[in-house]
Amino acid sequence: MAQEEKRKFFYGWVVVGGAWLTLFVRGGSGLTISVFFPSLMEEFGWSRGMLSLGFTIRMGIMGIMGVISGVLVGRIGPRRTVIIGALIGGLGIGLLSQVSQVWQFIIFYGVIASIGGGLAGGLATLTTVRRWFMRKAGFTLGLTMSGNGLGVVAFAPLGVVLLHHYEWRTSYIIFGIIMAVGATIGGMLLKRDPESHGYYPDGIKPSQKEIGTRTDFAVRSYHWSIKDVAKNRNFWFYVLAMMGYFLALNGLTSNLVLWGTDLGMSDIAAAGLLSIFIMSSVIARVSLGLFSDWSMNRYKGSTRKPVLSLCLILTGLGCLLGATVVTTQAELIVIAIMIGFGNGVGMSLFPALLGDLFGVLNIPLIQGVGMFFTTAFAAIGPIMFGYSHDITNSYNLALTITAILCAVSLLSLVAIQTPQKRR
Repeated sequence: MAQEEKRKFFYGWVVVGGAWLTLFVRGGSGLTISVFFPSLMEEFGWSRGMLSLGFTIRMGIMGIMGVISGVLVGRIGPRRTVIIGALIGGLGIGLLSQVSQVWQFIIFYGVIASIGGGLAGGLATLTTVRRWFMRKAGFTLGLTMSGNGLGVVAFAPLGVVLLHHYEWRTSYIIFGIIMAVGATIGGMLLKRDPESHGYYPDGIKPSQKEIGTRTDFAVRSYHWSIKDVAKNRNFWFYVLAMMGYFLALNGLTSNLVLWGTDLGMSDIAAAGLLSIFIMSSVIARVSLGLFSDWSMNRYKGSTRKPVLSLCLILTGLGCLLGATVVTTQAELIVIAIMIGFGNGVGMSLFPALLGDLFGVLNIPLIQGVGMFFTTAFAAIGPIMFGYSHDITNSYNLALTITAILCAVSLLSLVAIQTPQKRR
């Protein structure tokens, strides 16, 4: 039987709180700037494709920052990495208040804010939480990622309110301050791993039965170098499995508000549509993360792959239906819920699956390399959706391509096997 630690308080929950706060302000301030797009388009005459280019460059920069963040977390720890990112990200968002040319928007948001967001983002926070938890990895990762989603839910209507009381330039300054202060506070609560501070994962000493029957416990102490990981086909199947849903996530979050206005929604209602999309994602992250933990504890040799399959099926099917049947606001809301729920599953459980496969000792760098390739591909999502509408006056082409790529990702997920490595 597992033996409870004598400690009455497990610091891992403080780590979850700090990571949650960091992602709340980072996601809210960085992912809801599309709320201000109508104002920018009206004032400067910019097209959707031009603005979406900022999102595309953002994803490319964040892919590079994933690798850099992985290195920094290993060398200086997650706390310092996140605080540096908080200050840079807040500066980039605040500078958006000064734009008058589209290239300035691309530099301030696509480059500077993205460098900060990459350092203070999911890689530093989620991989740290993954180190602190094993039995509750799915639940705690889902809970942590709910901060990112709830940030969007909170900041989207906040942005609309700010626009009505001030204007978009002042709103960007406020968002930048919130990012810098909030993520700094969250980063200060992070600690590298439980072993370094006298804890067991989850605050409980693992039993021999758990070590012998659960693959994630068995591989926790394995150290995979990047060279060894790059030679393992299961890592590349893992990368391919993430690409489809990441493409959908990035394409839709940058264009969903505009899609809603195309169907006659008011600014507030369209912002609410983005909130519905994200809330569906939050519900999936927490509930199915908890279910995946139960499955791992209940069934010998169980993996998170069946639950992750749901992510890709719902995302792909939602995109296909969006391209073929959506003509009303009600139909768009249903599609937003479907795709949002599917995306939520992947956001929490793909990082958990990586720890199940390759252990947690080198997970920041491994995750960083994986995210580099994934985000480099998914970076085409915003610009693909934006120019799809500019050229064809609809998002149908982009949605169809995304649905096909989700099918490819599903096949890649099925092909993943637990890699073997000597201790």
